[in-house]
Amino acid sequence: MGPGDELPSPRTRLLQQRGLASRLRLRGAGSVPVALPEDACKEQREGEKRREAAEKEECSGPLRAEERMERGLGRVPEAPCTQEPGCRPVFTLKCQPAVPHERAVSAGALLRVKPAAPCLGVCTNTALAPFSCRCVLAKPSRGEHPKAVAPEPRASPRCPRAEPHSAAPHSLSSSSPLAAESRAETPSRRAAEEADSLGEHPARWRDVAPWARADSEGLRRRLRELERALEQAQDDKRDMHQEMSRQHQELQRQAAAHSQRLEAKVKSLQEELARSLRESQESHEAATKALAERDGTIARLQGTMRAMESEYEQILHDSLDLVLAKLAEAGRHWEEQGTAGALQHKQRLQEFGLNPLEM
Repeated sequence: MGPGDELPSPRTRLLQQRGLASRLRLRGAGSVPVALPEDACKEQREGEKRREAAEKEECSGPLRAEERMERGLGRVPEAPCTQEPGCRPVFTLKCQPAVPHERAVSAGALLRVKPAAPCLGVCTNTALAPFSCRCVLAKPSRGEHPKAVAPEPRASPRCPRAEPHSAAPHSLSSSSPLAAESRAETPSRRAAEEADSLGEHPARWRDVAPWARADSEGLRRRLRELERALEQAQDDKRDMHQEMSRQHQELQRQAAAHSQRLEAKVKSLQEELARSLRESQESHEAATKALAERDGTIARLQGTMRAMESEYEQILHDSLDLVLAKLAEAGRHWEEQGTAGALQHKQRLQEFGLNPLEM
C-alpha cells in the first residue's frame, strides 16, 4: 500500500468481514460433502454447467444479450474487449446477485452488490462464492489490459448423486489424521488469502466510489420520482375516493327520496284498494239483498196468481153451472110453450075441417 493510498472505511472493513464470514459459512468445514435435497442438487449441477460454458466462451468474445439474460450473466458491456493490448473498455453492467445482499461481497471487486448497483466489469458467472460473478475493472492504466480478479476454487456442498464414485475414497481418506489436518487448515488459509486480496488494491475502491455515488444519486432521484408518483397516486386515489363518496351519498339520497315516493304511492294505492274492496263488498251485499227481495216478490206474486187462478176457476165453474141450469129451464119452458101452441093450432085447424098433417 502506497503513502498516498487511503485506508478503507469502517463500513468497508465491516462489509469485508461480513463477506469473509459468509464465505466461511457457505464453505463449512473444508471439502466435507453435505447431503443436499434433490432440488438443491439439480440447481448445483446446472450452475456448474453454466460456469463451465461461460469459461469456454470467454475467449471467443462476449455473449449475446439474450444468452446472458437466460444464463443469469448480466448485461453485455457497451464496448466489448478484444483481448488486445491497449484495450480500455468501459463497462456498465448491473450484476444480479444470486444470494441475499448481506452475503453478496466479492473478493476485491465490489463492496456490496445490490440489484441496481453498477458492476464495473464483465459478469462471467464463474466462481466467486457468494454470487458467482467476475468483474473486470473499468479504468486500467494506458496501454495496459484490464485486470480481472482471479476466481478462487470454492468447496461447495456436494450432492451424493453428482459424484457417486468419489464417495468411497473420501470415506476412506477421512479417517486419516492428515486428511483431517488438511481440512482444518484449508478454511484458515483461504480466509487469509481473501483478506490479503481485499487489502491489496485500495485504488480500486477509489475507482468504485464515483460510480457508487452516481448510482446513489440516481437512486435518490428515482426514489424522489417514485415518492412524487406515489403522492400523486395517493392524491388521485383520495380525489377518487371523495368523488365516489359524494356520488355514493348522492345515490343514497336519491334512493331514499325515491323510496319515500314509492312508500307514499304504495300507501295511497293500499288505501284506494281498501276503499274499493269496501265498496265492492257493499255493492255485493246490496245486490244480494235486491236479489233476495226480487225472489220474495216473485214468490209472493206467484202465490197471488195461483190464488186468483183458483178463484177465477171457481167463479167460471159456478157461472157455467148457472147458465146451464138457466138454459135447461128455458128449454123446458119453450118446449112446453111450443107444444101448447102446436096443440092449439091443431085444434083450430080441426075446427075448420083441415087436416094438420096435410099442411
